[in-house]
Amino acid sequence: MNLQQLKKPSLKRIANSKRRGIKLSPKELIKIDSIQPESKLPVVIQPPREGLNLVSWAADNRELIETHLLKEGGILFRNFQLNSIGEFE
Repeated sequence: MNLQQLKKPSLKRIANSKRRGIKLSPKELIKIDSIQPESKLPVVIQPPREGLNLVSWAADNRELIETHLLKEGGILFRNFQLNSIGEFE
């Protein structure tokens, strides 16, 4: 077997591979900042990549949201995949 055969992709190998989940902490799924560095209000929460569902994320991270609301007084959610105000409510 030569080097070219070793590097050649195999569909069998790909078909037999299994998908594995990855573990991320809630803080790795979002980025928390403020609009202006000298001001804490409002805190801005946004995903670093597209595709994070705000409703699902918020349901799993209610304590984090409540903590920021109590501490800073307001949250601006940016760049989440929402198509209407109804989805946010």
